[in-house]
Amino acid sequence: TEQYQDRLLWAWLLNQLHSLLQTLRCTEYSPDMTIDPDIAHRALRKNTDKIVCEGGIDPFVLARKLDSAELITDDVYRQCTDRYNDWSDCDRVEHIIKQIRVDIQKDGDVFNDFLKVLRDAGHQPIVDILSSTYQDLFKKSGKIQTQTQTDSPFDQKVQKQVVEVLQFSSEETGNRTSSGSDRLLISEKSQVVTVTVSETIPEANPVAKKQGYEQFSDISKYGEPKLPELMDMVVTKIPAKWDLVGTHLGFSYGDIEGYKMDISLGGKPIKMFQELISNWSRKFPETYNWGVMLKILSSPTVGERRLANEIATKLKGEPYEGPVPEQPVEQRAVDVKRLNIIITDTLDRNYAKLSDALYNSLPSFGRLMLQAGLIPRDVCRKAEYNGIMHSFQAGLALRETSSELEQDCSKFVNALKEVGGPARKAAEHIAKQWKCRVQKEFEVEFYV
Repeated sequence: TEQYQDRLLWAWLLNQLHSLLQTLRCTEYSPDMTIDPDIAHRALRKNTDKIVCEGGIDPFVLARKLDSAELITDDVYRQCTDRYNDWSDCDRVEHIIKQIRVDIQKDGDVFNDFLKVLRDAGHQPIVDILSSTYQDLFKKSGKIQTQTQTDSPFDQKVQKQVVEVLQFSSEETGNRTSSGSDRLLISEKSQVVTVTVSETIPEANPVAKKQGYEQFSDISKYGEPKLPELMDMVVTKIPAKWDLVGTHLGFSYGDIEGYKMDISLGGKPIKMFQELISNWSRKFPETYNWGVMLKILSSPTVGERRLANEIATKLKGEPYEGPVPEQPVEQRAVDVKRLNIIITDTLDRNYAKLSDALYNSLPSFGRLMLQAGLIPRDVCRKAEYNGIMHSFQAGLALRETSSELEQDCSKFVNALKEVGGPARKAAEHIAKQWKCRVQKEFEVEFYV
């Protein structure tokens, strides 16, 4: 009826206003608020290049203040204040920022402590930029810290009127359900009224499909992986491949480097692997199942198909019936020279797209390529697109196996994604072309 539609529209308008007020109340950054570690890490990572290149920070002063505040390790302090190494001021500041980002992921309060040090050092503009970025990212995340005990009279009035409309609609339509995908929902615990649009849920874990391990994505049947099981069946078996597994799981190159820099882990592969696995469920809950892990283990990059089959056998409690290749992956008929031609030809075809995407980000892209071991330091310092790409392709020409080429291409794509913005889209475009061309030429998967 018209009366029903009018009242439902009125409730929706009130709800929108209520949500806006809640957002303004709960996402305004202040030094006293509880910091979300992931969002704080993203805020700092997003502004790292600006801080390093344009911040005008004296790395020696910053290192001393951070050391006094116990925010960096002794090793980081010594490295950044060593005047006899060949590091530039930008290199020193960037090294400090990396350590801070690692610590922020573990404890969000480090973000506030870092801002306080910057403020005391006279870098208020940088503090404002980081605070504003954190606030924007927090709003976009949709995370609203709601206090149910201090609802204002307006909050209570909105809730009451929406409930009345729902009761009215129930009487008018008799348990009517909304047509289409729009639904009006009320959270009984938080008493926050929200209007949401339900979306079609994508098929769970398509990453586990192609290798025949999709059955192990069924959590109700095989359960979620537990840390002791992962330690016994994966970590202790292939500790040296922890970074390859981490890259496939979705951890960025910066995350991997962060584990390597963590003094508490001592650079030991087993400890770094354990820390990475411990964070898997928190960072990527949608892929936290055995199917994804088995698919990654069996990928050509990791090359542990036999181990994946052994784990599958244990999970099923019977002989594994999944696919077993007739010969090891590395013996597949892949012409390495032809593969290299396909890789470099794809890069050449996308010269304009890549160079435009990296136009304002070549220094940061060069540093990421250097950290990945794909270009030398001299090329990084010049920060020229042609020099970076020529050096990368020269390294590809020296690779002797398809697995080595695949790893280099994966690092290249990750470096592009880490730059963000247009470079991320370019990375996805290049990766898609590589996969399609390799699949068409050799009928094998190319994992980048």
